[in-house]
Parts: sequence; C-alpha cells; structure tokens
Amino acid sequence: MSDDTSSYGRIRERLDDILLQIRTKDVPLEKSLDLYEEAIRLGGMAAEMIDNTDFTDEEIAAVDDEAAAVNDETAALDSLYESVESQQEAEGGASAEEAGESLADNPETEA
Repeated sequence: MSDDTSSYGRIRERLDDILLQIRTKDVPLEKSLDLYEEAIRLGGMAAEMIDNTDFTDEEIAAVDDEAAAVNDETAALDSLYESVESQQEAEGGASAEEAGESLADNPETEA
C-alpha cells in the first residue's frame, strides 16, 4: 500500500477529508465523482484491513463505533451523489453515472 493509505487511521483521515471537500458544494461534478470513487475504494481497503485483523473485545467495540460513523458518512456521500446526479439531469446534462462512464471511456479527459 502507498504511504497515504498504509494504516486504518490514515484511511479514516482521508475519508474525513473527502467528506469535508464534498460537503463544501464548491467541488465540480467530475471532482465529486472522483472523490466518491476514491471513498468507495478506501472503504473497501479499510474493510479488508478489518477482516484480516484479530481484535480484542475492546477493539471490536471501538471498530463497531467507527463503522457506525463510516456508515453515516457513506450515507451522506450517497445522498450528495444522488443530489448531484438529480441536479445534473435537471440541467439536461448526463447523469453522474453516465459522466463517470464517459470519463472511464476516455481516461485522457481532464477533470
């Protein structure tokens, strides 16, 4: 893993940073999609780290609390994603999903 995602704590910090960026509502749609995808990837990495670790009862309780917080943040990201997608569709543009697919089809497109 790279240095910025080598520990659960760093992953958590990056997820918090992503959430703060997206909540500012000054982030362009394409950047929001990139951040959303990064958050999903980081969440998967965190889940894998948790699955591969043996915990004490106290650590399990702490992870459960942390998971509840992550679930809340994920719900907030999902809600924002849906809001951006609705706004984009209302403006007559491609949906957020279609925009993401378009970017994936043409990786040289600048965000």
